[in-house]
Amino acid sequence: MSSSEESVLWKSPKSKKLLVVFFSMFGDFWMSGPVLHCILRNHDTNVLYLKDPREQLYLGGLKTFGEDFDALLAGVAAIASDLAAGDIRVMGFSAGGYAGLLAAAKLRATAYLGFSVRTDLSSGSVLPRHQPAGVDLVPDDILLDLEPIVRGLAAPRLGVL
Repeated sequence: MSSSEESVLWKSPKSKKLLVVFFSMFGDFWMSGPVLHCILRNHDTNVLYLKDPREQLYLGGLKTFGEDFDALLAGVAAIASDLAAGDIRVMGFSAGGYAGLLAAAKLRATAYLGFSVRTDLSSGSVLPRHQPAGVDLVPDDILLDLEPIVRGLAAPRLGVL
């Protein structure tokens, strides 16, 4: 992905699965995107790679899909529908972890795998508050404690943090 690209879709013929990858704010997943792709492309799965060049933890949406996080989710859902992919799985790393987990819950993903994920960005969080650049531009109503949301929606059905 170039520095300005926000999404790249890898299609796997006949696959009914979509894996959505939320990269860190550095556009990686602990390893570089190309190295990760070398691993993932060998599986029978469509892969949607996402990167947030504005560094708003994806919570301000991506211009590719719209102006807010709900538009991003609608865009991912539309891609899954176009691919006839009824099985959505999500991966998130670091700055992409929170948005990835929130997306997995709201899209009712089958599975979520997250590395170095902060799950509570609420103002009342007992966790030390690290405010990444750009998050101050995101509406407060999306800075949440994700635990009750994930429990309430019972999605994703399988999650590993």
